[in-house]
Formats: sequence, C-alpha cells, structure tokens
Amino acid sequence: MATKAASRPLGLVRCFLYFVVWVFSLTIFAVIAAKLYRSVFGIKICALSSDETSLSFCQWGIAAGVIGFVGYLFLDIALILSLFTSMLEKEILYIELVVNGFFILWYLAFAVVMSVGVARYKSLVGSSDSYVNTPAALSWVSFALIILAEILVMVDFRKPSEQESADEPAETEA
Repeated sequence: MATKAASRPLGLVRCFLYFVVWVFSLTIFAVIAAKLYRSVFGIKICALSSDETSLSFCQWGIAAGVIGFVGYLFLDIALILSLFTSMLEKEILYIELVVNGFFILWYLAFAVVMSVGVARYKSLVGSSDSYVNTPAALSWVSFALIILAEILVMVDFRKPSEQESADEPAETEA
C-alpha cells in the first residue's frame, strides 16, 4: 500500500505554495519594518506616505505580513499533519478553501494598497528603490500563488478519496 504522502501529490504542491507565501509574508513584514517604517527623532515616518502623519501604508503592510505569516504557518502545519496522518483528512480541504478565500481578498487589497504606496513614493522621490518595490511585488506574487493553491484545493476536492473508491464496486464491461 502506498503511503499517504505518495498518494497526495497535490497536497505536497499546496504545502510548497503555502511555504512560499509564508516566506513572502515574512519578507514583506521585514522589509517594511526595517526599511520603510522608521522612527526619526522619536517621530514614526512611513516612506510610502506623502504626509508624515499618515502611517497607514506601513501599518497595513506590517499587519498583512504578520497575518499572512501566522495564517500560512498554521495552514501549512495542518496540511502536513493531514498528509502524513489520518487527522483532518477531509476537513483540511474545507479549512483550506476558507483560509485561501480570505487571503485571496486580503492579498488583493494589500497588493493594491502597496501599489498605490509605491506610486506615491515614485511621485515624491522621482524613482523607486528595490526595498520599496519588494512588498508590492511579493504581495502580487502571493496573491497569484494563493489563487493557484485554491484551484488545486478545488481539484483535490473533486477527486474521490481512496476509501470511497475502494468501497465502490468495480464496473464490469459486458
């Protein structure tokens, strides 16, 4: 009998996609916290804002990075457990559908906000640095990877499970 992991290649692909989104979320948080959200003489400044009092672009980016990091850490762990054990075998697909649906909307909104922030930064400075473009680019890539993962969940959802196909009688040709 094949192992559970060998019979679930789509689960392993999704696991990899979630790991990549997890790393991108960590990178988004780190870049924004280290390069774009600074404290100058005790006053917090966001490099993406045209007004020094507006910190929303950087705060949104930090929140998106942290929420994506935590969400996909737990989802990846749950998926790994379901692949190698019989825990949450069918339930994980429902969990993935809901979590990915939320994060599709979350990263779409975040990508749009970060793209507006990059455009503002370019209009203020005249050019754009790589650390300014990084959160916007990674948010768009994360959005695309989550859509791909959601499609793979739907494909996996439509497949009959191993136990269901073993219980069904084989059709014979006449």
